[in-house]
Amino acid sequence: GILLSDWQLHCPICKTSFDWQSNTCQTGHSFAVIDGVLRFYTAEFGEKISGFEVALASHRSSETRRRISDPQAFAELPFGAATGDDPEWRLRQYDLALLTKMLYGSENLAILEIGAWNGWLSSHLSRAGHQVLAVDYFADEFDGLAAKKYYNEEWTAVQMDIADIG
Repeated sequence: GILLSDWQLHCPICKTSFDWQSNTCQTGHSFAVIDGVLRFYTAEFGEKISGFEVALASHRSSETRRRISDPQAFAELPFGAATGDDPEWRLRQYDLALLTKMLYGSENLAILEIGAWNGWLSSHLSRAGHQVLAVDYFADEFDGLAAKKYYNEEWTAVQMDIADIG
């Protein structure tokens, strides 16, 4: 099987190898895990993203019809009453059907999901027996990686600058 240490990340500050056990890089830069999400970015990126995260959360809070904030609803995504007749969720249902068909018969794949949003797909991939590394810019409780806490499945979540994934 895939181990957490098999996901090779490099420090966003100095580009040395990251150690999952200590949450530090080889030169000692340390990164926090909050709500099950590794916050893996430079201070400059953190400053840039924090203002945008606040604005995004405020905007999405005003979209009460589209923002899913019921913790019980996450386990059913991309289906369930919370998705209503939203055409975006219908597209996600189609995406899941395609991926399920493509991955049929595959076991224990290491999957990198870039732009994992609230983790709905990571949850499905993990449930299917795959090891998932989910990365995204945002760690919002409902519209970001911190929604991970509402799912029963386990995967690795990393908030980072996805433009600097290399």
